Amino acid sequence: NILEKITWKSSTAMALIETKLVNRKVRQSLYGGKVFVLRQLPSLLKLCELSRTHYLDNSITEEEIEATLRKYEKSKETRYLFASALTEAGVVLKTTNWDRLRLRIQKPGTDVDVVSDNKYGTGRFSSTLPLHRDTWASNIQCQINWWAPLSTITEKRTLQLFPSFF
Repeated sequence: NILEKITWKSSTAMALIETKLVNRKVRQSLYGGKVFVLRQLPSLLKLCELSRTHYLDNSITEEEIEATLRKYEKSKETRYLFASALTEAGVVLKTTNWDRLRLRIQKPGTDVDVVSDNKYGTGRFSSTLPLHRDTWASNIQCQINWWAPLSTITEKRTLQLFPSFF
């Protein structure tokens, strides 16, 4: 169980709410700062497996990361699987705008990206962005982000959320 392995280091308790569908009520709660968990979406499970087997290689070098990320973004299969996962979650694609799918590769010991560097400043090839809120860069107030673990969650390999900062 992924949620049982997440260690929250924030002083503010954050409730993770399980849901099966992203409907109007869920979207409104998301915009209000709630965090929802969708489990076992078949297409997302396939996308995670594809990502692990075709794009994430422990021997990947820093020089290979950008080309791997470009390949991932352009893959018709990754886009298809993500669109299918959105549909399985109840998202109506005809009435939804969505950005390209991003893959983040963070090698052990990697420092935080220098956002003033043109390569990382847009967030496209970033792996370790500093503490931020996505609306700071895009000014889109109704954006919903999706995250899926591609590796086993551990205390040293996770996503940290700090609701009290925002």
